[in-house]
Amino acid sequence: MRYLLVLLAIAHCAFAAPRLVIYQDGLAQITEEFPATQGIDTLRLEGFPDTIIPDTVSISGLKVIWWRFIPDISLPPVEQGSATMVFPKTSGALEKFIGKEVEINWDNKTCRGKLLSTDGGFLLETDEGFTFLTNSMEIRTKQDLDLDNEERPIVLLIKPQERFTNGTVTLRYLARGFNWSASYLGIWNKEENEINLTGTATILNSCGKSFADAHVELMGGEVVVPHSMDDWYLMADMNTIGLASDRVPAEVLPAGEYHRYMLQEPVDIPCGTIHVRYLPWSRVKAKTIYRFQEDGVEFLLKFKNTTGFPLPAGAFRVYGEDVFLGESQIGHTQKGEEVTLYLGTAFDLTGKRTRIFHRRLAEKHFQEGYQVTLRSAKDEVVVVEVIEELPEDCEVVSSSLSYEILDARHILFLVEVPPHEEVELEYVVEFWTI
Repeated sequence: MRYLLVLLAIAHCAFAAPRLVIYQDGLAQITEEFPATQGIDTLRLEGFPDTIIPDTVSISGLKVIWWRFIPDISLPPVEQGSATMVFPKTSGALEKFIGKEVEINWDNKTCRGKLLSTDGGFLLETDEGFTFLTNSMEIRTKQDLDLDNEERPIVLLIKPQERFTNGTVTLRYLARGFNWSASYLGIWNKEENEINLTGTATILNSCGKSFADAHVELMGGEVVVPHSMDDWYLMADMNTIGLASDRVPAEVLPAGEYHRYMLQEPVDIPCGTIHVRYLPWSRVKAKTIYRFQEDGVEFLLKFKNTTGFPLPAGAFRVYGEDVFLGESQIGHTQKGEEVTLYLGTAFDLTGKRTRIFHRRLAEKHFQEGYQVTLRSAKDEVVVVEVIEELPEDCEVVSSSLSYEILDARHILFLVEVPPHEEVELEYVVEFWTI
C-alpha cells in the first residue's frame, strides 16, 4: 500500500531547546542549534520559519564566507497517488488533508482516523473517539491530494572559511509573524476591598513553524522593526489554539529601555495562538470610586500596583460576586503606580448637570452658575466624585461645597450622598474672553 508522506517538522531538528524573544510589534529574535554534517565544504541547514529575515542571520562559532537561502530543489515533483515525499511550509497544504483518512506518527505511535482540523495541532476522529495531537512528525494518506509542487522548504547554504568539524551550528535571527499582548483577570472582593489578580500573555505565532520546549522571553515596549533587504517574505496562515497554562510566573529583567518577562519554564509555541500565565495571583487593596459624568455615574476601581511586577498595557477584566463586572484598558504601569479601572455605569446612582444662569458683567466678562444633582437608590452612604471642566481664564467665586483644584481647567468635588436621597451641588464661575 502506497502513501503520500508529508513531514510536518524537519527530521534534522535542533539539538538544544530554542530561545525566543518575542516583541509586541510583530517580531521575534530566535536562537536555535542545528545539527550539521562534519567534514564538508558547504553546510546545508533546513527547518526555518517562512518569515525569517535573511540578512539578520548571525552564525556562532563559525567563520563564514557567505550564506544564502534557496528553495529545496532537491525534492522530486509531486505526483498524484504516489509515495513521493513533500515538505509543505504553509497551513494551506495541511488543510488539504482535512476530511481525509490519515495516518499520523506521534510519540513513536501511529494514530489513524479522519482529520477534522489542523488548528494548532491535529484533531482526529478515530474508532475510539476524538484525539488531538501536537508536535507530530509526519502525516500520511492513501487518498489523492491536490498539492502544489512549489510548496517546498527554504534551506540555508553556508560556506565556511574552513572545513566544518563540529556537530552543531548555532544561529540567531529575526523573524516576523510574532506578537504578544497582556491581559488581566481580577476577582474583586467587595467585603475585603481587594482585588485578586493574575496576568496572561497571549502569544501569536504565524511564522509557519512551531517551537517545542522553547525558552521564551516577552519584551514589553516598542522597538524599531528592521526592514529586510530581501524581497522574500511569506506570511503563513494563522491558526488558533487556546492552551491555558498555570506555569511558574515570569522573571522581570530590564533590557535596554524595555521590560523583559522571562518565563521560568519551557513552553511549546505552536503555529497559532497560545495563552501563558506570566503574572502570579496577587492581592492588592482596591478602592471603590463613583464618578459623575454627563450621562450618568461611573463605577470605578482604583488600586496601587503592589504586585511586585510592572504591568504591561492590556485589557483588565473584573469579576465579582460570581458575575462579570466589566472590562477596562490599562496603560504600562510601573511598580507602585496607581491603576484606575473604568467598569461601567452605576445602576443605583444617577446625576444631572444644569447651567442655571449666564450673565454678562462687562465687555468680555461673564458669570455662569451650575447645578449638579445626584440621586441614590442605594442602602448605604456613597461618595461621588464630580470633576468639573472650567472655561479658560476662569475663577470660582462661590460654591455650596468645598473643592480641590486639579489643574488650571478642572476642579474636584467629593459629594456625600445619603441612601435613597438627592443632593444638589451649586457653584458660580467668572471668566473673561478674548
